[in-house]
This record gives sequence, C-alpha cells and structure tokens, in this order.
Amino acid sequence: MNLGLRWDYQSPVTEKNNAMTVGYDPSTPNPFQVPAGTINPATGQPYGTLRGGLLFAGANGAPRTPYKGDWNNIQPRVGFAYRVNDWISARANYGRSYLGITACCFGVQQDGYSQTTAIITAGPSIGVPFLQPVGSTLGLARANGQGFSFRNPDFAIPYSDQWMAGVNFELPGKIGLDVAYVGNKVDKLPVGRNINLIPIEERVKGIARLGGNPTYLSTQFPNPLAGLLPGTPLNAATLNRNELLRPNPLFQGITRDFNNLGWSSYRALEMSMNKRLSAGLLTNVTYTWSRRLQATSLLNSYDAKPYKDLDPNDRPQRVTITALYNLPFGPGQRFGGGTTGAIARFIEGWQYNVIGEMTSGTPIGMNGNAVPVATKFAVSDQSLAKWFDTSTRANPRPDGTFAWDTNIGTNDFRQSRLFIPDVRQDSKPTWSMSVFKTTRLSGSTTVQFRAELFNVFNTRLYGGPISTDPTSANFGVVSNSQINFARQGQLGLRLMF
Repeated sequence: MNLGLRWDYQSPVTEKNNAMTVGYDPSTPNPFQVPAGTINPATGQPYGTLRGGLLFAGANGAPRTPYKGDWNNIQPRVGFAYRVNDWISARANYGRSYLGITACCFGVQQDGYSQTTAIITAGPSIGVPFLQPVGSTLGLARANGQGFSFRNPDFAIPYSDQWMAGVNFELPGKIGLDVAYVGNKVDKLPVGRNINLIPIEERVKGIARLGGNPTYLSTQFPNPLAGLLPGTPLNAATLNRNELLRPNPLFQGITRDFNNLGWSSYRALEMSMNKRLSAGLLTNVTYTWSRRLQATSLLNSYDAKPYKDLDPNDRPQRVTITALYNLPFGPGQRFGGGTTGAIARFIEGWQYNVIGEMTSGTPIGMNGNAVPVATKFAVSDQSLAKWFDTSTRANPRPDGTFAWDTNIGTNDFRQSRLFIPDVRQDSKPTWSMSVFKTTRLSGSTTVQFRAELFNVFNTRLYGGPISTDPTSANFGVVSNSQINFARQGQLGLRLMF
C-alpha cells in the first residue's frame, strides 16, 4: 500500500505591464451619461444613471489579476496491490490532481491594447499610420456600446479525480490477462455565461410557440444613444427592442467566462491480454468498453447549469490487436537451422508485424434549430445518402410518422439535445502491416530493411453528415470524400552499430 499527499499553487495570470482587463464593475457610474430624463422607448422609463464597465489591471484600485489565487489545491493519493496467489494479483488506486492553468484556463483579455490601422494608398500621408492603443485611459467607458467578456473573479482551478480497480491473471502459455474498471471525473470546468440577457419573460413574448409575437423583439425604436457612441453598434439611428431591454442598455452581450459549472466523466471496463515472446510470437489484444459524458455547454443561455450529454470524443467500443512474429528461418531455427554463409544471412532475421484497430465512431451533433420528436434515429438501410432517419413533417415515413418536426421559430429556445444518441460517424476496422529483415554484418553491426504498409485494405472512412438541419437539402447526407489516409507504403533501411 502507498499513500501520498501533494499540494500545488498556481498563481493567477498577470501581465508585466498590466496591459489587460481584470473584471467588470457593474455598479460604478460610467463616465458616459445621457441627459437626465432621457426615456428608453422600449420600456417608457427613464434611463437613469448608466453604470458599469471594464476594470483594468492595477488601474483605479483594481487588482493585477482577473481572479483570486486558489490556495487549497490539496491532492490525496492512495493505492494498493495484493498478491492473491502465484497467478492472481489485484490492485486499486485513487488520486486527485488539479489541471494546469495553461491546459484549461490560460490567456489574458486585452481590450483596449490593440489598434487596427488602415493603409493609406494615395495622397501626402501615404503609408501605414501608427495609432496608439487607448489602453486603460478610457476607464469604464472603454467598451461602451459594445459587447465584451471578463473572467469570473471567483474562478477556482478545475480538478480531476481518477480511480481504478483491477485484477491480473497469469495464464498458461506465457499469457497475461488484465481486467480493470477505470474512472475519471473532472469538476469545475469553465463555462461562459451572458449576464446581459433580456428578462426571460420578455423573451417569451417573442416566441410564437408560447403565444408570443415573433416580431416583438425585432421591433425598431428611435435610439436615444444615436450619434453619442461613434463606431459602435449602439450608435445607430434605431435599435430593436432586444437591445433596449438589456439589464445594462449601455452594452451589448456581457459574457462572464470561467464559471466553474462544467464537468466531464469517463467510465470504462478495460481488458488486455498479452502473450509474451515465445516461439517467436508476441501478441497483445486490448478491449475497452467505455462511456464519456460531459456538461460544459449551456443548452440555452438562461439555463442554470450546463446540459449533460455525450462527450464529442465518446467511442464506446474499441479493440486493438498487435502482433510480432519472428519467422523460424535461419541458423538454430526450425527451418534452415543448419544453413551457413550467404544463404543463412538471407533467410534469417525476418519479422512480420501487424496492427489492427476496431472502434466505434464519434457522436454526431444535433442542429440547434432542429426539433426532434423521436428518441431513436438509427436506420437499417444506412447509406451515405441517408445516414440516419431523416423523416420530417414535410417528408414523413410511409405510415405518416416522422422523426423531426418543423424547426424552432424566431426567438425560440433550443429543444434538441447536443448529440444524436444512437447514430455515430463512420468507423471501420483498419490494419497496418510490416516486414522487417535484420542482417548481421560483422560484430555488433546490423542492418535492418523495413517494408511498411498502412491502411493495408485501403479502407475508406467518411466524415459526419453535411448538414443536420432538417430544412437542408443535404440533411443526413454524408459526403463520399475520404477523411482518412488512403493506403500508403514506405521502405526504410536502418543501420545499427
């Protein structure tokens, strides 16, 4: 048995010259204000004091980092192994580890610290003028009339819990069998959220399915901010109701990143059988039966938590086969054991290798505008022209039923999950083979000739459907373009001394 404990501290990201934003202040009055009594035409109420804006590192009392340091990254580990008898042993372990910031949550936000300049191609000022970025000089007013994002100030570093329990069997014929249950759960993954959405009850008024008017949110009004925010989307002569109803009408979308709402998981039965080298043969066969899930995306912007669905890399079944066989030719071998000289050099040292893989395909995403009415979409007559059930209200099955209803209407909420549950992208067995010929020259010097062939049977793999939109002419159609490598061969010569 072994026990372990580890503690890490990863300091929040900083920028040497404080050239970055570190948050959003929702309450301080913005330097930009409209005249007192200015009415918001969508609500009929005065704007009041306009508040909020971006915070800049080290400016006006703001911190240098976008979030606080996470000091409690304690990581326990425990493991044990037990020998049941001469041919059975068992083992299990558990450990927690924290993700590296550079792997999951890196980068800095530098609104105000870049400036686009146009090339002047004629006249006395021909060339590229240099315009100095405004940096933090505008303070809270830097993003007025625009959308922006900022880091969650309470962000904590995500962590992974990993565990396994397995049994190893030593079988006759130098065969080893390993069977294990393996798990991994990653918590506190970052998820972005728009915090400047219109009230949901106003959104509902624009959804026909819920009794609303689809033109409600797109209705245009005279813009009280017109001409006051040059170069921004909110400077137009008119604005639609959706923009005017935002909680903070001075900005468009405000996305708070790095909310610790997401998670992902992996559960698997893993089996491995290997035959150690004997009679010139070495083999290894593995089988994995797994399930990968994740919740890292909001199905709708108003959702309280991310939607649980398949991981885009989920492959439930996977088999691999590898084998190496030293052919029994040459001195001391079954065939040609008594040969010498040039003949011995020619027939000895031949080795055949094979690698095969059989795996499930990855999930197919559902279109966000689709409205599925079925729970199963697999078809018995699957083809490139019809990869899954594409029956719709407008093009039903012979019995009049269908798998997909009319797409969602204007302003409506998403009703489809993220992935089709029972149909996968194309996947077929693929094989690679090679032959090596090793020849001793003199002393410890040998030369090895290699002939290798990848994708031996030239198996074609196809990508996902061109479209998963039920209104598209290519709905459920898979292109006949090959996405994997065609059969390839290579020759090599290796000198070892």
